[in-house]
Amino acid sequence: MTSVCFLGYELHPPWTEGTKVLSSDFMRSLSATGVDIHCVSTIDRGSDRSTEFEIKYAEQTGFADLAERIGYSRTTTDLPMLIKLAAILRWTVADADVDVVHAGFASHSIFSAVCAVPPSFPFVAQTFGRVENKAWIRRLGTIGRVDAYVTCSSGDAAQLRSTGVPEYK
Repeated sequence: MTSVCFLGYELHPPWTEGTKVLSSDFMRSLSATGVDIHCVSTIDRGSDRSTEFEIKYAEQTGFADLAERIGYSRTTTDLPMLIKLAAILRWTVADADVDVVHAGFASHSIFSAVCAVPPSFPFVAQTFGRVENKAWIRRLGTIGRVDAYVTCSSGDAAQLRSTGVPEYK
């Protein structure tokens, strides 16, 4: 059986926002075909956790509140949470014998670097309407680490190419 680990920011109910809808629909469709689904995600403190999917969460810390107050992103600047999320990703991949990690683009830009540490595993990054964290992928050099990029938008494809992603990926 194939096993996929979804990596994302805020994969938790309600499944009503754009990327949450796309991610949950994709997870459901793969699950319906017999693919074993595992998920690793951030979550806001006090948010409802998913009972539909096996999701391991790294909860946001007080740093997220501080970052938001001074005008920064809650999720990409909460370093204690990101470190915990990276550790949870490594454990999940190892424990579940994951075949592929599927990440939203914002997740990929930070966490595909984690995948370069042995054991290595295939990594797919998906755009959901825009290419996020371009500076991170350039600094971390993660363009070469990702095995495939997925998009349904010609605009996203053009942004990926401008970021340095070869067209064949």
